[in-house]
Amino acid sequence: MSWKNAAKNVQWTEDKETVTYPRIRWNNGRRVGRVGEPGQFYVKAQYLNSCPDGWAESQLYPNEEGYEAPDIAMVPIARRTQPFTMADGVMTWHKHYERDQGMKLYTEIVCFLRGYNEPVIFACKGWIAGRITAVKRSVFQEHNEYVVKPANAAAEAPLPQWAFWVEFGGAYDKAGKPVFIEVGSGSQKAALHDVILKGNLTQAATDNQIEALYIGDELFNKAAVLRAELVTSGWLEERRGNTQAEELAAATPKIAPQADVPFDEEAIF
Repeated sequence: MSWKNAAKNVQWTEDKETVTYPRIRWNNGRRVGRVGEPGQFYVKAQYLNSCPDGWAESQLYPNEEGYEAPDIAMVPIARRTQPFTMADGVMTWHKHYERDQGMKLYTEIVCFLRGYNEPVIFACKGWIAGRITAVKRSVFQEHNEYVVKPANAAAEAPLPQWAFWVEFGGAYDKAGKPVFIEVGSGSQKAALHDVILKGNLTQAATDNQIEALYIGDELFNKAAVLRAELVTSGWLEERRGNTQAEELAAATPKIAPQADVPFDEEAIF
């Protein structure tokens, strides 16, 4: 059965999450003067059963074992975002975003990774969260425009974005050097490694490209079941309160037996 048949035959639940899954993140990389260090996706080794295919042992942190990869392919099943502020090293969560209040957005995406069989959470904040998930000029927006919309038009039925692999990672120029974007201002100004949609997709994907990006019937059904569980449990609407760290860890939702990954500030970088 192809992605066209899946669009007509498989039922999936619309947005309506409770998971302690391993957390991966994008390490922004940084350019100082003419010296540029490329970004990498990173996860602590202790939280995974094995190193994902395509990843390698990381040297990012000398006193910590971890894995890294320059790019990934993701099935983004469910997402939630919550604003927070930082003052004197203390984090405060907010229920609603307000402009000009120094708030940043912390985004969590429950997803499958190519090369790893269990769900993980991709966590990001600030500029990189927008670069990946924003409504305009983002990895997800381009993927929706170039892959999901053409697929749905061809199948004449709606498929969710997570029916197709989202392949993305660090941007490089023709000489193979990382492309950096200046973000922030004043003392907070920094040049960070840009992240882009991979696969040379700059226009509507062909049927062959769409077929190659379709995640397959088995993973599609697995993702549909997981999303239904997340929707039913209310994970998408859950928000953290301003409690002690132990309570934050306890409030991290769980669905199936997983390696326990407590919430901590390191997860927010």
